[in-house]
Amino acid sequence: MCAIKMLFPKEMECPHCKSEVELSDEERSVGKFICPDCQKEVDAQRITDSIKEASQQVSNNKGSSAGRAGCLTAFLIAMFVLNPLIGLYYVSSSWQVYDTFLRRFDDSTAIIVFLLLVICPFMNVIFAIQVWHWKKFGLKGFWVTSIILLFVNLSVGLSAILSIIGLAGPIILTVLMNKQSEKFR
Repeated sequence: MCAIKMLFPKEMECPHCKSEVELSDEERSVGKFICPDCQKEVDAQRITDSIKEASQQVSNNKGSSAGRAGCLTAFLIAMFVLNPLIGLYYVSSSWQVYDTFLRRFDDSTAIIVFLLLVICPFMNVIFAIQVWHWKKFGLKGFWVTSIILLFVNLSVGLSAILSIIGLAGPIILTVLMNKQSEKFR
């Protein structure tokens, strides 16, 4: 029966002084060397074991929601589904909605209000994708679109209470994100 010896790389970084060390064939097979710069002994086996462990942890997180809580995941999926439906509703009933705005506003204001109602839900999908990728920018964008829609809803005559309820989404998202704030960048 033949025993296979593990060979370590020809070059390794010293964990003490961070200098690159070129290993001899004997050091590569033994797995221990003395750094010529700092004169400390280095156990290459321990270094490679910790690298394997770290890469295993990374591969375990791939394909999952990367530690994302269930409530945050469910909320983001709801945003991915509902926001395009809202935008498509405004697009599909565009003449009806636009006529309502024409009775309330002049032509240019009615167009701006209508475009905001169509564009903001699709922007929210982009911001939800940002949150999915752990970016705080997504939350900020979601707040901006929600505040814009608050003013649009108030200007078209929606009651103040219903308009303010529109801020429930960013409030819920803020609470869910704060529970995992260390993951966001």
